Amino acid sequence: MDIIPLITIAVVDDHKYVREGMGDILLLMGFQVTIKAANGKDFLEQLSKVESLPDLCLLDLNMPVMDGIETAKAVKMQWPDIKILGYTFNSQETEKMIESGADACVLKCGDTPELKRTLLELYSRK
Repeated sequence: MDIIPLITIAVVDDHKYVREGMGDILLLMGFQVTIKAANGKDFLEQLSKVESLPDLCLLDLNMPVMDGIETAKAVKMQWPDIKILGYTFNSQETEKMIESGADACVLKCGDTPELKRTLLELYSRK
């Protein structure tokens, strides 16, 4: 079993079951989920109140209130050290996420080992 340093992560997704399920999967992978937010506005509010920022953020692209593109821009302006992994069902939207400030982007239909590998690669860029 791989030993992962304590890496903290935020999960931002408007679907509660996805948010909770991803949190559980990330926990099983060895990550510590410190924030779960329902949209970008909720995430920014939570970030402004935490003592310790998450290392990474798994950020959904399509959300009401404040989508992933707006959120990535805002996070990178205020907290540039947080690495953002955008995720979406639409492969044509990945470029938009990267242009908005996401450090990488994966498809929601991808596999779990790819997600873990990508998150670890992002963390290692610190």
